[in-house]
Amino acid sequence: MDIDGNISVRNASPQIFVDGRPTTLTLDQIPADQIASVEVITNPSAKYDASGGTAGILNIVLKKTRTVGYNGSLRAGIDERGRYNFGAT
Repeated sequence: MDIDGNISVRNASPQIFVDGRPTTLTLDQIPADQIASVEVITNPSAKYDASGGTAGILNIVLKKTRTVGYNGSLRAGIDERGRYNFGAT
């Protein structure tokens, strides 16, 4: 990265991926507290770079937000004979 914020790998601009998918975002647009790691792929396979570019890929892995909690449901009803039924999951 130079003083102007331009990124170069092998004297060319790399493709920027976020979580393994191509993006049009720049590094300035991604909040630093959301980045888990940065992967530099200097020799990408054809899976990533079908055009055969020599610059490489910069893959930014974001943090996953995980919330702790419980899920459940309750069921109640009355059948044709007037009997009650309840259930919980």
